[in-house]
Amino acid sequence: MTDDANETTVAGDAPPPGGFFTIVASRTAAMLRIPHVGWRGVLLLVLFAAIAWAASGIYKVGPDEQGVLLRFGRRVSTEPPGLHYRLPYPISTVYLPKVTNVNELRSNAMTQRPEAARQGAARDRGSRMLTGDENIVEADYSVLWKINDAGAFLFHVQDPEDMIRMVAETTVRAVIGRNPIQAVLSDRRQQIAVEVQDELQRLLDNYGVGILVIQVQLQRVDPPAAVIDAFKRTHTAATIRLSSTSVCFSVCMALSMSCERS
Repeated sequence: MTDDANETTVAGDAPPPGGFFTIVASRTAAMLRIPHVGWRGVLLLVLFAAIAWAASGIYKVGPDEQGVLLRFGRRVSTEPPGLHYRLPYPISTVYLPKVTNVNELRSNAMTQRPEAARQGAARDRGSRMLTGDENIVEADYSVLWKINDAGAFLFHVQDPEDMIRMVAETTVRAVIGRNPIQAVLSDRRQQIAVEVQDELQRLLDNYGVGILVIQVQLQRVDPPAAVIDAFKRTHTAATIRLSSTSVCFSVCMALSMSCERS
């Protein structure tokens, strides 16, 4: 009787027939204590998990996006809109930045923040620029831009927007510094904005930022508040002198014609 019980126990502990995978499935089910699931059930669960993992590699790139594909952390390709497949995570990852959104960078963006009232003086000093004839103006501008190369935008520069801000300020200062104050304040403002856009785009291309500059707008260009009244008085005096000269010339012409008739 005891021998029969021992034989029964040994037979119950013996691994089920069917080879190595059968043994692994049976032991896994025993360790996980899955109730009423045999080794075939465990194999089905593993198969289902593998299929789900493989299917997670399917992704869609929207019409306003570019898909930047990384494999083991290295950029391998940039995908156009549509359905695509990649090796699932963690082998491959994909980034989907919006490339059709038009973004605006404003030189006076700090005035939109709550602490702007405490930093107004710093902002005024930051917007002051020197013209080609050594006059000082305060200039506010905006840059409209969008992503042109998603891979370069994401990985070539640590902070692309900060790069745009610094390069734009440098470019505006350089272009205004090549022009006299009269051109900056009046007749050549639009042409100066186009020059800034062209030079800004060239510099960003050299840095490989992956950005397309759509437009640069000079929104406000004025002398500093401390001298704007003096500038207006000078401009008014010049206008009065021109008017006086015109009046004197007209009077002289009238007297000359009167003498000739006499």
